[in-house]
Amino acid sequence: MLKTLTDGERQMLFGAAEVLLLLRRTLPVLVLMHARELVHGDLNPHNLMLRQADGLPVLLDFGLVQIAGEAPLEGATAGYAPRAQGRQEPCSAWMDLHGLGVTALVLLSGRQPQELIDRDGQDWVWPEDLNLPDAFQTVLQRLLSEDPQLRFDQAADVLKLLEGVAIPEGAGPAVRSDRTVVLAPAAVADPQPHQDSPVPQSRAQRREQGAEGRLWPVVLALALSAVVGTAIGWMLLSRGSTPVREVVPGSDGALPDDPDEILLIARDIGYPVIVKAAAGGGGRGMRVVHNEEVLLSSIEVTQSEAAAAFGSPVVYMEKFLQRPRHVEIQVLADGQGNAVHLGDRDCSLQRRHQKIIEEAPAPGISDDIREEVGAACVQACIDMGYTGAGTFEFLYEDGRFFFIEMNTRVQVEHPVTEMITGVDIVRAQLLIAGGELLSIKQSDIKFNGHSIECRINAEDPRTFMPSPGTIKTFHAPGGHGVRVDSHIYSGYAVPPHYDSLIGKLITHGDSRDIALKKMRQALDEFIVEGIRTNAALHRELVVDSSFVAGGVSIHYLESKLEHEH
Repeated sequence: MLKTLTDGERQMLFGAAEVLLLLRRTLPVLVLMHARELVHGDLNPHNLMLRQADGLPVLLDFGLVQIAGEAPLEGATAGYAPRAQGRQEPCSAWMDLHGLGVTALVLLSGRQPQELIDRDGQDWVWPEDLNLPDAFQTVLQRLLSEDPQLRFDQAADVLKLLEGVAIPEGAGPAVRSDRTVVLAPAAVADPQPHQDSPVPQSRAQRREQGAEGRLWPVVLALALSAVVGTAIGWMLLSRGSTPVREVVPGSDGALPDDPDEILLIARDIGYPVIVKAAAGGGGRGMRVVHNEEVLLSSIEVTQSEAAAAFGSPVVYMEKFLQRPRHVEIQVLADGQGNAVHLGDRDCSLQRRHQKIIEEAPAPGISDDIREEVGAACVQACIDMGYTGAGTFEFLYEDGRFFFIEMNTRVQVEHPVTEMITGVDIVRAQLLIAGGELLSIKQSDIKFNGHSIECRINAEDPRTFMPSPGTIKTFHAPGGHGVRVDSHIYSGYAVPPHYDSLIGKLITHGDSRDIALKKMRQALDEFIVEGIRTNAALHRELVVDSSFVAGGVSIHYLESKLEHEH
């Protein structure tokens, strides 16, 4: 469970030691975000919560998240965003750090930002009753500063300084975090905005004005799937009383710099291992290592690739399972105590960790195990207050589920789940983003038949070389139980710099066999002329005896293609 730092007009008041600990635990999250060039844009006490189980902070509300270097989005909470943000100066990490500094000062003093700024709105007024160690106070004053010569540009620099701060007994106000002070937001005028700055609207105001305001919370799911989802999901699913207790064996976080220690970690995990970029995604920044002789050199190469692709060289290591399937659970949650799962999907037919064919439900998994794992995912959503659509991803081998990550977004393969449940996942996420409660209960979810999706990519079906160009002819198949999701048309130009996905071909039938038969027919009717696509590969796969039997591993397709060459 989570507890808020703010509750309406009441705000928790913290001691110096508690605020220091809060900063030390929040800053690593910002380190990860900023490494991916993401700026939160609205860091304040309302967007920080504490898990009651262990006191760990959880950063929420990424509705204003923006790419570094782009103009900030309007709507940041008054007093916490720097004046530069109001002037629409480019987003950068120091803006989040400024908000964290204001948050710290508010939690220490029990006063609003407007009460802590002098009348000309330029300088911060340090509370007379605030007694902090010099080193801690110096860091906070730099966090509050907008002077390029004083402010921090990187969260890692702040964290390093705070790790060396010792808090003596009795520092800070006498009250502790089990006490609250009353704030009266309506009684305090907003600070005077910069003369060049438009007055930003609050998120609540924008939501009241219509759908535009409702869409911003969806950005969270699209922008931060790998940043927070994996960490939170691991903690919730790997401990406690949930039925899912296993994770893939691996390093405890990022790999250290000591080569000897790395070798010991690998030996403890057991070969083969896979080295992964911590900030990675999309199947990039990954390398399988089968023996100790090439481990260190493989890590160096992966670190270089990770730095080039994602801006961070941080990598971790985990056991490379031999015959796992990729099985995932779709969830919906409203962040207000309501959550459901929509069953599972099998996404094991992959090439270079990129999914090719997906289907729901996953073949060969008993209903009892499916319901047990689904219930664990639902409880995890409730425990962390998760809001929106999401997917818990597992490796499944020998009847055991190994949790790997949570994707906090709608995924490409969501249509197969929609086809077997009748639930419009995108619509549900938009309604939740608009503040509505989840309208369905778990007992309302009924599973009907089987669905298969083929990802149609603009690429050579054998060499997988990209195939940009102009589509001369496009014909989409049709019929009962056939669905095509695509943006292409006759005359559409596929650019040279692109995501190769140009369409999704989905079929549904009363059984897996019927869905497969419909897919074979649909692929025969699917026509794209002018560029090459992987449709020919799909036609081959849907009659492949191993795939037709069901339950192939994530290594099957690459092994099949390798033996063909």
